[in-house]
Amino acid sequence: MQLADLPSRRTEAWKWSDLRQAMADDQAMLAGSGKVAAAGPIASLAELMGDAFGPAELVIEKSGEVFETQQSEGDAGRVGRVVARAGTQSVLVERLGVTSSGLRRILAAFTEIDVGAGATLTRVVVQDNATPPGQANDAIVLNEVSVRLGAGATYRQFVLGEGARLARIETTVFAEGEGAAVELNGVYLAGGKRHVDLTSRVDHKVPGVTTRQLMRGAARKGGRGVFQGKFLVERAAQKTDAEMRHNALLMEEGAEVFAKPELEIYADDVQCAHGNTAGQLNEDAIFYLRQRGIPDVEARAMITRAFLIEALPDWLENGLRGEIEGRIDLWLGTSP
Repeated sequence: MQLADLPSRRTEAWKWSDLRQAMADDQAMLAGSGKVAAAGPIASLAELMGDAFGPAELVIEKSGEVFETQQSEGDAGRVGRVVARAGTQSVLVERLGVTSSGLRRILAAFTEIDVGAGATLTRVVVQDNATPPGQANDAIVLNEVSVRLGAGATYRQFVLGEGARLARIETTVFAEGEGAAVELNGVYLAGGKRHVDLTSRVDHKVPGVTTRQLMRGAARKGGRGVFQGKFLVERAAQKTDAEMRHNALLMEEGAEVFAKPELEIYADDVQCAHGNTAGQLNEDAIFYLRQRGIPDVEARAMITRAFLIEALPDWLENGLRGEIEGRIDLWLGTSP
């Protein structure tokens, strides 16, 4: 695999997240590693980086279990597989940590997930960036899952992305069983000198699938947020009910948000919709709060916080919800 084999801004799915440019200083590590695998560049890099660790498989046999993983510079690559047996209910928590600055690290993970008939798998991804706001960070964080759903299965996911030099968290869901349900929620926080990309695709293959997606983001000067979402409804997927929403705030001059919501529909008996907005804070709302004695900075933080936490789903466990709200408060500068 050579640097030229990696996607660049000329690659449609990566046009706002130029992986080739981000890895320009790391091309020596790619030499002799073969071509990009059919599964894509993230899978290829995960295999390359994770040779010392090997693939890992998690088989979920009973309900009520919570599994946690943490990926940092000590575990730079991971290729894995998760199997949730039929009828089980479980939670998978993944933490992607960037713990220091001034050191380039490539964290890459690719996971295949099978959710059996009637099973429910909840996945929570927390990608944090511990470097001070505005300080350069050379980490490249790549995380991708490919999910297959059986009949009546439910896949629920929430992602918090704080970005890095380049951070991309990608999700592909194949709804292969009738009556399956998909929920994809997320929040991205693109601070100065941070790039965060949340990309997803849901392929509706059979009748009666329900999909809901709500993404919220905020970007500061020098930060870039990217949302790409696609719902594919195949001809056989009648009675699909799918809704996608993405909303973002541009906090300051020089902030960037790029969004590409897509619907590709070949069935004729469906309910599908998408919505996308990107703009600044409502100055009337800020004025209202300031009239009540709340300082300008605090008023802006309050409104932004309320906007972002709307994307936190009700099914988030209280401890995880508190952790994620704490990360948002820290980013806004309002944590105690």
